[in-house]
Amino acid sequence: MLDVIAEKQGLELLLSSMEEAVLLLDMEGRVLRSNATAVATLFPDEAEITGKVLREIVNHASLHTFVRRASDSVTSTDGETSFQDGGDRHFLARGTPIFSDGGQRVATLIVLHEVTRLRQLERVRTDFVANVSHELKTPITTIRGAVETLQDGALEDPAHAREFLNMIGRQATRLQAIVEDLLDLTRLENIDAQGAAELSSAVPAVIVEGAVNQCCPAAKKRDIRLELDLNSSERALCNPLLLEQAMVNLVVNAIRYTEAGGMVKVTVEVRGQLLALAVKDTGPGIAPEHHDRIFERFYRIDKGRSRAAGGTGLGLAIVKHVAQLHRGRVRLYSEVGKGSEFVLLLPRQATRD
Repeated sequence: MLDVIAEKQGLELLLSSMEEAVLLLDMEGRVLRSNATAVATLFPDEAEITGKVLREIVNHASLHTFVRRASDSVTSTDGETSFQDGGDRHFLARGTPIFSDGGQRVATLIVLHEVTRLRQLERVRTDFVANVSHELKTPITTIRGAVETLQDGALEDPAHAREFLNMIGRQATRLQAIVEDLLDLTRLENIDAQGAAELSSAVPAVIVEGAVNQCCPAAKKRDIRLELDLNSSERALCNPLLLEQAMVNLVVNAIRYTEAGGMVKVTVEVRGQLLALAVKDTGPGIAPEHHDRIFERFYRIDKGRSRAAGGTGLGLAIVKHVAQLHRGRVRLYSEVGKGSEFVLLLPRQATRD
């Protein structure tokens, strides 16, 4: 009896420690056994599920379709099922028939392994490839068209030849900017994955001032007033070059999307245990539906305006990764018609008494 109890406890421990959802169903679809993951995943509102028919306590059509297919098969069945539970969730499913010693089918074992995160990453990768292809296609098409026009005779007309050469130069510069931002983003992701960011003690306000100085010519050209409030002398562990790059991206973005005569204000201030590096503009603002995706690579609110402004669609993605490398985060506060504020939050460096 002690051996049986020990074996049962071992089985319960094994099932409860599994990340996969496990269900044992009889031939009528009643739940004979389940583990904690299955209960949390499929039956969060059910107090007791043993003995209940699965289709009566779970309302997921794709799961029921797979269970029926697995129950009708005499061999193991593989498939994928998904359902909405506060968002799309995806599972790799396997159904295995259970036979008695006499060879009679008595139950079906269902195992669900969640792959939601994997599917999300696949979607991001697919979108990224599509976006890169689209972003590169536009300047390449323009360059080819200009070259063909020059070859067809425009080269002999100095005025038109200069116009098309200038067009080729602009598009080549745009291609270079996209490639450089892609390389920067890849480098940041590699540093993040390896945990190899080199951080040293510095005063972020000094770094921010240097970044703003780089943006002064662009602001002057667009008649944008730059205001600075950089009185904080707080220190933080940071990589000066990466932090400067992130702040340049934020300030340049603010300048691009602010109308002539507008203002961009850059501040550094203490917020609790964090140091807030903020860039606020008087631009058109960003609608709430874009806030969650604004830091994705190549995500654009207004594709035509973004390209016309000279952006590559990668600047905010770079800012996000720089924040992560500094064990910080970046936040957006914006309303349509009331401008936008991007805030880079860094942990303050502890001071010694």
